[in-house]
Amino acid sequence: FGAVAIALGIAICLHHYRIKRQERRFAKRSKIAMAQASRERELNEFIAHEVRNPLASAIAALSFVSSKVNDPSQIPKEANRQALVEDIRIVDSSLQFVSELLRNMLDIHRTADKQMKLDIVPTDVMRDVFEPVASILFMRGAKVEIITECDPQYLIIQGDRMRLKQIILNL
Repeated sequence: FGAVAIALGIAICLHHYRIKRQERRFAKRSKIAMAQASRERELNEFIAHEVRNPLASAIAALSFVSSKVNDPSQIPKEANRQALVEDIRIVDSSLQFVSELLRNMLDIHRTADKQMKLDIVPTDVMRDVFEPVASILFMRGAKVEIITECDPQYLIIQGDRMRLKQIILNL
Protein backbone atom coordinates (compact mmCIF):
# COMPACT_ATOMS: atom_id res chain seq x y z
CA PHE A 1 0.00 0.00 0.00
CA GLY A 2 2.82 2.37 0.85
CA ALA A 3 4.39 2.10 -2.60
CA VAL A 4 1.03 2.79 -4.29
CA ALA A 5 0.45 5.85 -2.10
CA ILE A 6 3.93 7.14 -2.89
CA ALA A 7 3.42 6.56 -6.64
CA LEU A 8 0.04 8.27 -6.50
CA GLY A 9 1.56 11.20 -4.57
CA ILE A 10 4.32 11.53 -7.18
CA ALA A 11 1.76 11.40 -10.02
CA ILE A 12 -0.32 14.13 -8.36
CA CYS A 13 2.79 16.29 -7.82
CA LEU A 14 3.82 15.83 -11.47
CA HIS A 15 0.31 16.70 -12.59
CA HIS A 16 0.31 19.91 -10.49
CA TYR A 17 3.79 20.78 -11.75
CA ARG A 18 2.64 20.41 -15.38
CA ILE A 19 -0.45 22.54 -14.74
CA LYS A 20 1.65 25.29 -13.10
CA ARG A 21 4.14 25.15 -15.99
CA GLN A 22 1.28 25.52 -18.52
CA GLU A 23 -0.16 28.43 -16.51
CA ARG A 24 3.25 30.18 -16.55
CA ARG A 25 3.56 29.62 -20.32
CA PHE A 26 0.04 30.93 -20.89
CA ALA A 27 0.69 33.98 -18.69
CA LYS A 28 3.93 34.69 -20.56
CA ARG A 29 2.21 34.35 -23.98
CA SER A 30 -0.68 36.48 -22.80
CA LYS A 31 1.70 39.18 -21.56
CA ILE A 32 3.57 39.13 -24.89
CA ALA A 33 0.30 39.33 -26.86
CA MET A 34 -0.94 42.24 -24.75
CA ALA A 35 2.36 44.09 -25.20
CA GLN A 36 2.21 43.51 -28.96
CA ALA A 37 -1.40 44.73 -29.13
CA SER A 38 -0.42 47.81 -27.14
CA ARG A 39 2.48 48.55 -29.52
CA GLU A 40 0.20 48.10 -32.54
CA ARG A 41 -2.39 50.42 -31.02
CA GLU A 42 0.28 53.04 -30.28
CA LEU A 43 1.60 52.74 -33.85
CA ASN A 44 -1.90 53.16 -35.30
CA GLU A 45 -2.52 56.19 -33.12
CA PHE A 46 0.86 57.69 -34.10
CA ILE A 47 0.26 57.12 -37.83
CA ALA A 48 -3.27 58.46 -37.61
CA HIS A 49 -2.05 61.56 -35.77
CA GLU A 50 0.80 62.19 -38.21
CA VAL A 51 -1.49 61.80 -41.23
CA ARG A 52 -4.44 63.65 -39.75
CA ASN A 53 -2.64 67.01 -39.55
CA PRO A 54 -1.61 67.19 -43.23
CA LEU A 55 -4.99 65.77 -44.18
CA ALA A 56 -6.75 68.56 -42.28
CA SER A 57 -4.56 71.06 -44.14
CA ALA A 58 -5.49 69.49 -47.47
CA ILE A 59 -9.20 69.61 -46.61
CA ALA A 60 -8.89 73.28 -45.59
CA ALA A 61 -6.98 74.13 -48.79
CA LEU A 62 -9.61 72.34 -50.86
CA SER A 63 -12.31 74.35 -49.12
CA PHE A 64 -10.49 77.57 -50.01
CA VAL A 65 -10.06 76.48 -53.65
CA SER A 66 -13.71 75.49 -53.77
CA SER A 67 -14.80 78.94 -52.61
CA LYS A 68 -12.69 80.55 -55.33
CA VAL A 69 -13.95 78.17 -58.04
CA ASN A 70 -17.55 79.01 -57.22
CA ASP A 71 -16.82 82.71 -57.73
CA PRO A 72 -17.64 83.60 -61.39
CA SER A 73 -15.21 86.52 -61.29
CA GLN A 74 -12.35 84.06 -60.66
CA ILE A 75 -13.28 81.62 -63.44
CA PRO A 76 -15.56 83.29 -65.99
CA LYS A 77 -16.21 80.27 -68.26
CA GLU A 78 -19.05 78.18 -66.86
CA ALA A 79 -17.79 74.96 -68.50
CA ASN A 80 -14.36 75.35 -66.91
CA ARG A 81 -15.90 76.18 -63.55
CA GLN A 82 -18.19 73.12 -63.69
CA ALA A 83 -15.28 70.84 -64.60
CA LEU A 84 -13.30 72.18 -61.63
CA VAL A 85 -16.30 71.79 -59.33
CA GLU A 86 -16.57 68.12 -60.34
CA ASP A 87 -12.83 67.59 -59.78
CA ILE A 88 -13.09 69.27 -56.38
CA ARG A 89 -16.01 67.00 -55.48
CA ILE A 90 -13.94 63.91 -56.34
CA VAL A 91 -10.92 65.14 -54.37
CA ASP A 92 -13.15 66.07 -51.43
CA SER A 93 -14.76 62.64 -51.50
CA SER A 94 -11.33 60.99 -51.47
CA LEU A 95 -10.06 63.19 -48.64
CA GLN A 96 -13.17 62.48 -46.59
CA PHE A 97 -12.70 58.75 -47.24
CA VAL A 98 -9.11 58.91 -45.94
CA SER A 99 -10.24 60.96 -42.96
CA GLU A 100 -12.89 58.41 -42.07
CA LEU A 101 -10.43 55.57 -42.62
CA LEU A 102 -8.00 57.17 -40.16
CA ARG A 103 -10.78 57.55 -37.64
CA ASN A 104 -11.54 53.87 -38.05
CA MET A 105 -7.88 52.93 -37.56
CA LEU A 106 -8.19 54.44 -34.12
CA ASP A 107 -11.34 52.39 -33.54
CA ILE A 108 -9.64 49.06 -34.30
CA HIS A 109 -8.69 48.37 -30.69
CA ARG A 110 -12.28 49.07 -29.68
CA THR A 111 -13.42 46.25 -31.95
CA ALA A 112 -11.51 43.71 -29.92
CA ASP A 113 -13.22 45.01 -26.79
CA LYS A 114 -16.59 44.95 -28.56
CA GLN A 115 -16.80 48.72 -28.21
CA MET A 116 -16.90 49.51 -31.95
CA LYS A 117 -19.71 51.91 -32.65
CA LEU A 118 -21.39 52.15 -36.01
CA ASP A 119 -22.45 55.55 -37.27
CA ILE A 120 -25.96 54.67 -38.39
CA VAL A 121 -27.43 57.60 -40.32
CA PRO A 122 -29.78 58.07 -43.27
CA THR A 123 -27.61 57.06 -46.21
CA ASP A 124 -28.23 57.75 -49.88
CA VAL A 125 -26.62 54.58 -51.21
CA MET A 126 -26.06 56.07 -54.67
CA ARG A 127 -24.62 59.44 -53.58
CA ASP A 128 -22.93 58.46 -50.30
CA VAL A 129 -21.60 55.00 -51.20
CA PHE A 130 -21.64 53.99 -54.87
CA GLU A 131 -20.52 57.29 -56.45
CA PRO A 132 -17.56 57.89 -54.07
CA VAL A 133 -16.48 54.26 -54.45
CA ALA A 134 -16.81 54.49 -58.24
CA SER A 135 -14.64 57.63 -58.32
CA ILE A 136 -12.00 55.95 -56.11
CA LEU A 137 -12.01 52.89 -58.38
CA PHE A 138 -11.89 55.15 -61.46
CA MET A 139 -8.79 56.86 -60.03
CA ARG A 140 -7.26 53.39 -59.65
CA GLY A 141 -7.90 52.77 -63.34
CA ALA A 142 -10.96 50.56 -63.02
CA LYS A 143 -13.90 51.07 -65.32
CA VAL A 144 -17.02 51.05 -63.18
CA GLU A 145 -20.63 51.53 -64.18
CA ILE A 146 -23.38 51.77 -61.60
CA ILE A 147 -26.67 50.29 -62.75
CA THR A 148 -29.77 50.36 -60.57
CA GLU A 149 -33.01 48.54 -61.18
CA CYS A 150 -35.04 50.93 -59.11
CA ASP A 151 -35.51 54.66 -58.82
CA PRO A 152 -32.35 55.99 -57.06
CA GLN A 153 -34.53 58.11 -54.75
CA TYR A 154 -35.56 54.84 -53.08
CA LEU A 155 -31.97 53.91 -52.26
CA ILE A 156 -32.02 55.69 -48.89
CA ILE A 157 -31.22 53.37 -45.99
CA GLN A 158 -30.12 53.57 -42.38
CA GLY A 159 -26.47 52.52 -42.40
CA ASP A 160 -22.86 53.31 -41.65
CA ARG A 161 -21.55 55.07 -44.77
CA MET A 162 -17.88 54.33 -44.13
CA ARG A 163 -18.43 50.63 -43.47
CA LEU A 164 -20.61 50.34 -46.58
CA LYS A 165 -17.87 51.97 -48.70
CA GLN A 166 -15.30 49.60 -47.23
CA ILE A 167 -17.49 46.61 -48.01
CA ILE A 168 -18.04 47.69 -51.63
CA LEU A 169 -14.33 48.44 -52.14
CA ASN A 170 -13.44 44.99 -50.79
CA LEU A 171 -15.74 43.14 -53.20
